[in-house]
Amino acid sequence: MKEEMKTKLMPLYEEMLSKFEGKGQLTTFCARWEKNFPQEKGKGILFVGRVVRKGTENTTIGIENLFSDTHKNRILQPDYSISWVESNSRVKHKKGDYNVNRSAFWQVIKGVSQKIYGKNNEWYSHIAWTNLYKVSPTVGNPTTHQEKIQLPYCVKILKAEIEVLQPKFVIFLTSRREEYNGFIKENYGTLEKLDIKKWKNDKYETKLYKVNNDLYFVKSYHPQGKPIQQHIDIIYDLIKDKLSE
Repeated sequence: MKEEMKTKLMPLYEEMLSKFEGKGQLTTFCARWEKNFPQEKGKGILFVGRVVRKGTENTTIGIENLFSDTHKNRILQPDYSISWVESNSRVKHKKGDYNVNRSAFWQVIKGVSQKIYGKNNEWYSHIAWTNLYKVSPTVGNPTTHQEKIQLPYCVKILKAEIEVLQPKFVIFLTSRREEYNGFIKENYGTLEKLDIKKWKNDKYETKLYKVNNDLYFVKSYHPQGKPIQQHIDIIYDLIKDKLSE
């Protein structure tokens, strides 16, 4: 899986990052998965966010270093690629530190994962995670211009990540950005909508789509500012009947 990911992503990242040469301190990112993520097609879950908002400057270290097994700022499957979330949640934080316990995004991912894999079963070790956008400032969100530069590459990268990981469910916590910016339409065309659930007094709609017999998409919202447990329950209710298929 790792070598296949490297083969598919390196050319796309090399071309994409060439567009950012001399454009400041930036960080880049690619899909991460853990030790118990299913190797069998149509078994795993990939969660998708929007962008990494804080990271180490690594866009100038060269494509070989970026995808190496040893460089400290490598992006492809670094050690403890998702387990840091659980570790972070258990330590005492100083003012200004990143605190997973305050992240609605990670609380929803953890809650859905624990419903599926159990609360005492290293929930993080079973999942994969990526973001729509792959390049951002070392602190903060990418600008509109930065998003525009990388968008054509990010659309292709997301498809490549899904092809390699072969999950059963891709859960978009991206507030429809996957629709507005072509991540789904350009890669998969029009999808078959299977179910829709409304929540928080019908303010929000979370939808389940079928891509093929082995792949389903859940389109939902970025969790910030929304009822966390209700969001968890809605997502789980949409996918639970298909978990055993």
